[in-house]
Amino acid sequence: LTMLLGLQSHLEISEKVINDTFLLNYCNFTPTLKTLFSNIFWKPYLTGSIYISPFWTIRYEFLGYIVCLLLCWFVYDSKWRRCIYLIGAVICYTQLGESYLALFMGVFIGDIWYSKDEIETILQKYYISVIDSSLFSLIITLIGLYLMCCPMYFVGIYKALENLFPTTALVRSIGIALVFYALLHNIKLRKFFENSVLKWLGKISFEIYAFHWPIMLTVQAGLFKYLILNISYKMAAVFSFILALPIIIAGSYLVWYLVEKKRLLNIYNFIYKNKVLR
Repeated sequence: LTMLLGLQSHLEISEKVINDTFLLNYCNFTPTLKTLFSNIFWKPYLTGSIYISPFWTIRYEFLGYIVCLLLCWFVYDSKWRRCIYLIGAVICYTQLGESYLALFMGVFIGDIWYSKDEIETILQKYYISVIDSSLFSLIITLIGLYLMCCPMYFVGIYKALENLFPTTALVRSIGIALVFYALLHNIKLRKFFENSVLKWLGKISFEIYAFHWPIMLTVQAGLFKYLILNISYKMAAVFSFILALPIIIAGSYLVWYLVEKKRLLNIYNFIYKNKVLR
């Protein structure tokens, strides 16, 4: 709808101000019902969405979930399971792409968490005492926060990582894994993140992730287009983002409320309720 109504301003900005190829090629096509329905039902699981770019992750999450689930199902009670996870991660990383690596990191962290009480040797006992210490958790958290905030390119304080990692996506995956690891092993750290504001944002986090981009292409890009005429590039970028942020959060909450809480689009639930009423 925003494309048909000409509400997306990023193409005009790309041509006149930024000259950015990525933005210029994004949503630069004529939308049709055919492409709309293909992007709802099967395209995101195969090639990614041409309408909303954050949905490119769905195909990795879908296939990666199945692969990891089957692997855990078959080897969960094997003493060699962590070695098998590692082999599976290497195979997926080399044959399918690095996007699957994060799922294996999650499996490995989950395995350590659920088997943390299985102490069989002196070495394991020493290992557990180290990873459960507050100092170790703090160090891991700081390193994880640093890595997970890595931008799309190796610039600034991340330039030093360019020769150590093939892509920035891998850096962010490792950073997120370290933070989750630290959160699981430190009660004080978990309590810090368990305040009401962060819990509320966590509740609508998927909606923020999925729908921030369309709002940025319309609201933020539109504001930027007019602000750039009167103020500097950096100030226009900052102010347009600050003004668009409440709209992103409010819109995300509305989608969460209607779809997840009220199950507005749950056809099965709707039919079932009608049957019960009849």
